[in-house]
Amino acid sequence: MTAYESDFRTHMDLSDGKAPLPCPEQIWNEPILNKTQVLILNNGPPSLCFALDVLYTEKRLVPNLGELSRILLIHGMYRRVWEVTRCRGDHLSDWVPTALSEPRYGITSGKAIAPPSIPVVSRWINGSSDCLDVLHWSAKSTILQASGLEHPTVLHLHLSRLILLAPVSDLQELAKLKQESRSRSESNLYSAMQEQSRQNSLLKWVVHDQYKARLAIIHAGSVFWYLRRYSCGAVIEPFANYLATLVLWTYSISISAAKPLANSPPSSMTYELQGTSLIQLDRPCDDELVQLFVRSGERMTPYMARVGDIKSRDSAGKILREGIKLLSRQGTGSRRNGSERLPNFIWGAAENFISMLSALGAASSQDAIAIIQTQDAGRGTG
Repeated sequence: MTAYESDFRTHMDLSDGKAPLPCPEQIWNEPILNKTQVLILNNGPPSLCFALDVLYTEKRLVPNLGELSRILLIHGMYRRVWEVTRCRGDHLSDWVPTALSEPRYGITSGKAIAPPSIPVVSRWINGSSDCLDVLHWSAKSTILQASGLEHPTVLHLHLSRLILLAPVSDLQELAKLKQESRSRSESNLYSAMQEQSRQNSLLKWVVHDQYKARLAIIHAGSVFWYLRRYSCGAVIEPFANYLATLVLWTYSISISAAKPLANSPPSSMTYELQGTSLIQLDRPCDDELVQLFVRSGERMTPYMARVGDIKSRDSAGKILREGIKLLSRQGTGSRRNGSERLPNFIWGAAENFISMLSALGAASSQDAIAIIQTQDAGRGTG
């Protein structure tokens, strides 16, 4: 988890995961082992690599997997996508060595596109999303057996969509830049250029990868739903809260700043959208409604409790306040700092996340203006 939260890659490869996966939790909960459980232990759980290969190729889960094993599978998918991205993103990955001398510029110039836009990387991301759907279907049956109670694996599944679908590095870097610029007394040209570059990258994601962006905000809203009702103080919760807030804020500030098209072309989805023009992101949604929103969400209203329509211009600040409110709840009472009482957080990262979201909130109006100017400049040169 620390790898993607801190945006660095571990030294271990996926091929190192040859040890057996943990036994199912129910075996440990039973005081006496029955014959079935003994058979499971004798056969031995499969390795992470084997279980992941079956999941990718056959789109099914190997039997007798516990919740911890399912979480490890999710992390295995991260590692797989990272390895493919690292390999295919290298400028020499498609080059075949020859005995002749070639100009270096001709080799490196073709790798200017972002790794998620590389077809092979995109297919691995889509394939991993399909595998996560398989895990999610299994999790839903567990939820039904628990009378609707969502277990911690569900939060990992929602967060995994954000990790794979959203530009996490750009989101975190922009938040850090805003926090640093807020603490400085004078503006810095280099930092301003970095901020603008990150904003342009995020705007491009929302506009050009609109299907992935809409699917990401659905899972971001589901993170809010989970944390409001089923939070258990897990170590992953502050980062999930923080990243979900960033994804929703980015989508809101980008979409609300975009000028509506003067003459939208007629869509074949118009009839299908009748009666389903609104989707509430922070509540469980029907699968068909989710698919409809992903395909034609530009004609629907994404709604959140205490925020409203996230496409409206004043929603970005409300999203940040709601994210900060959820982070502040993840504490054990309060502590006194002089005359001020501050939350006593279970995990120290929550306090830093609140600081960065607050910095974004202080500059959200300026961000909206900057995005509008960027779009106007792009249309002028287009």
